[in-house]
Amino acid sequence: MKYCHACGQEFQNSQDFCSRDGIPLLEEAPGPDETNLAGIQLGPLVLQRELSRSARGVLYRAHHTRLQQLVLARVYRPRTNLGRQVTEEMQREVTLASKMDHPNIIKVYEFDHTEDGFFYLAMEHLEMEPLDQVMRELGALELELALAITRQVLQALEYAHGQGIIHRNLTPASIMLAHNAKPDQFVKLTEFGLSKQSLGEPGIKTNRLVQHQLVGGTPWYLSPEALRGDKTDHRVDIYATGMLLYQMLTGVIPFQESVSGRLIERVLHEPAPTISRVRRGYPFPQTLSRVVSSAIAKRSDIRPQSASEFHRALEQSRPKALTAGRLTIWSGLTAILIGMLFGVTIVRDDLGQAVVLVERGPDTQPLMAVGLFQLALLQSDVTPEPQPAQPAPQLQGPPRRPARGSPVEVHCLETGKRRPAAEITRGMITVPAGLFYMGSDQLDAEGDERPARRVQVPLFMIDRYEVTRAAYRAFLADLDRSFPDHRYPSPIGWRGRTPPDGTDELPVSGVSWHDAYLCALWLGKTLPTEAEWEKAARGPAAARLWPWGDTFEPRRACFRANQGPHGPVPVRGTRRTGASQYNLLHMAGNVFEWMANRYHQNLPSHRVIRGGGFRSEPAQLRTSYREAHVATLGAPDIGFRCVYRPTRKKQ
Repeated sequence: MKYCHACGQEFQNSQDFCSRDGIPLLEEAPGPDETNLAGIQLGPLVLQRELSRSARGVLYRAHHTRLQQLVLARVYRPRTNLGRQVTEEMQREVTLASKMDHPNIIKVYEFDHTEDGFFYLAMEHLEMEPLDQVMRELGALELELALAITRQVLQALEYAHGQGIIHRNLTPASIMLAHNAKPDQFVKLTEFGLSKQSLGEPGIKTNRLVQHQLVGGTPWYLSPEALRGDKTDHRVDIYATGMLLYQMLTGVIPFQESVSGRLIERVLHEPAPTISRVRRGYPFPQTLSRVVSSAIAKRSDIRPQSASEFHRALEQSRPKALTAGRLTIWSGLTAILIGMLFGVTIVRDDLGQAVVLVERGPDTQPLMAVGLFQLALLQSDVTPEPQPAQPAPQLQGPPRRPARGSPVEVHCLETGKRRPAAEITRGMITVPAGLFYMGSDQLDAEGDERPARRVQVPLFMIDRYEVTRAAYRAFLADLDRSFPDHRYPSPIGWRGRTPPDGTDELPVSGVSWHDAYLCALWLGKTLPTEAEWEKAARGPAAARLWPWGDTFEPRRACFRANQGPHGPVPVRGTRRTGASQYNLLHMAGNVFEWMANRYHQNLPSHRVIRGGGFRSEPAQLRTSYREAHVATLGAPDIGFRCVYRPTRKKQ
């Protein structure tokens, strides 16, 4: 078997690349200690939390002890074996990026390595999400949002090319989307490690596929001339940007292969189907379809010859505002902003209508359709491209978690409903209805904990212990029996469906929010809201700082000082002295726990985690402490426990 060290999935030996991430596979499975280094210090960097994984490393939020500020740190594992060539390339990234001053290019501070072989890159800290994570969550993006991202990428490339710098490594993971940034500055370009200064050079002849295998890059965005090993210039960035736009608009890439030989053959000789053929029924302008096809042309002289030319072509192909009567909306960007501000989802049906849906919670159904807008295309140039007579090729997009309302979710929901209430609630603790103090006004409280307020919570029941690996293994076994053609992902660090020997009573971890949500449904329960979890952790009376009281006592919790990087402890029979007033264990430490709530309306892809984990500091173990984590991304120190609401309609 081979393993992907970005997503943790396993593959047959015949495959060369991960079918989800496109990065080279390794023969040795990633272990839990190497998949998340949160809590560890590397040189001047104290790693605080994993944010995302890309083909070239793991991105963390970190504190830079010399600069005395928060930074983003990209860390490369020792087994990546960067070698001298790649180390020099990474050092070049720092040198090149430090010289560039552009609002769409992220600032880089330093690149270094530790004695035990970890390489790290420190960059400016922004609240950002990598584009690949956004596309895994949303699939195809709305037209205006995809165009807005592409325009800013091209602006950054135009600046870099003007400095004689070619990126050569454009992938969704190298593009970050910043929150709370100006509308024309929310895209940040990173990863100039494979860049080469081209001034004074007619071209650079390299085998890019071999180089990407060495570095761990993604080969799906490599141009034909790069794969052939021909001389390359700035037009390789034009090709990669065209591929990115194609993927954002359709949700797939045209040449997604996991075997290098087939990939090269298809990229060199097979024409890519147009975006209109792939995403049938969507009203793409004819001119936009032609622009995208020209950007990913096999011959570099047919593509736009510069980033500015590509930019102009996109502007000329851009549709006008879409209107219905007196109401005007802009496809995509307005929809995304509405979704962020009001918690709604805007989708399109096969007739080109935009349907605005109220976003549902983890245990509710869609409430209502609040708007229906018929799209009136105002210029003849935005007529959908005529469809060919022959059937469109079937393209397989990156594997995704089951969507809401999917057969897998329905199965989990129905399985949970069939369980007797006595079985569901066995071992659960009842938390009575009533008011409690939520949040904190303490001096050390984070801004998102304020203000302290009284909250009414109905009666509910909550698991005394975190969900174990044994219970999660039973959940996966049932999915395998019920859906033999759908291989649902295993947690990080497992070998297939088997956790490490002797760990059945440890809390399951390395599961995404979606994994936890489906498992909770299957158990006949659901994930707790923040209010439910905090009331259970604090107790019915005073607002305790920690589950056991207002004084921190290290012996009562499994956290960094007494557990370090060694991992969680069994859910039963350990740290009983740290139980809450309701006799719940490990509400502080062991593993963070997924909440039902989104973290913030401007972070739609992030869910709340609570309680701290085995790598956490004491402040993260406080009952009011809350943190955000990407819903699609698991981590070795994030698990979950469930709640049951007997007074509500059972989901």
